[in-house]
Amino acid sequence: MISRIKKLGPGAIIAAAFIGPGTVTTATKAGAQYGYTLLWAVLFSLLATFILQEMAARVGIMSKMGLGQAVRKHLQPSWVRTLAIGLIISAIFIGNSAYESGNIAGALWGMNWSIPKGVKVLMLGIAVFIPLYFGRQRWIERLLFALVLVMSATFVLTAILLQPDLKQIIGALVNPTIPEGSLMTVVALIGTTIVPYNLFLHASVASKRFKGEEEISTMRWDTFLAIALGGVITLCIICCSAIAL
Repeated sequence: MISRIKKLGPGAIIAAAFIGPGTVTTATKAGAQYGYTLLWAVLFSLLATFILQEMAARVGIMSKMGLGQAVRKHLQPSWVRTLAIGLIISAIFIGNSAYESGNIAGALWGMNWSIPKGVKVLMLGIAVFIPLYFGRQRWIERLLFALVLVMSATFVLTAILLQPDLKQIIGALVNPTIPEGSLMTVVALIGTTIVPYNLFLHASVASKRFKGEEEISTMRWDTFLAIALGGVITLCIICCSAIAL
């Protein structure tokens, strides 16, 4: 158990990547506008995220390569490989641009200060650049894991204090419905959870952290724990905003 705990970390990066300002903003608006109705979309996103991230990390562990490297080396024939690489680059560029735009917008929404937006964007950029440039990977993993735990505890406690209706929550989770005008919100909830570049990030980190096939179960536990904690945060945000807003 102790050795398994020491291996935790890659999953925390994935959870921290999709629990950003964009997710908080989208979940808050979803709860405020549609109550508990769209909780099912979060559950669907979490299941899909776990399946995709586990597959990507497994490829990284067994091949000892990143996902992009594995595609470039093993995909045949050459025209299929070229097409796949083009699609991957497009997905990462477009997906990352859209996702980070949402993160920046959400962060600016949270930084409700009387200073110009350009200055706030610069401050956010510097705040992100410093730990990524000067920090080591293991230190960043631990920091992100700690932040995910704190956010989970905060939103869970807030949700408990607000006393949500458990019957309505369970009903919304098992009975998918799309209220009129909510389709884009559903897409946003899914899009801020299933993040394309996370697949490449997870495969690369897992290939360096886990030794081989004997540690795949540890990787699955790490992935499940981190994504579950991230999912709890999103679900609680929706519940809190459904009650409070």
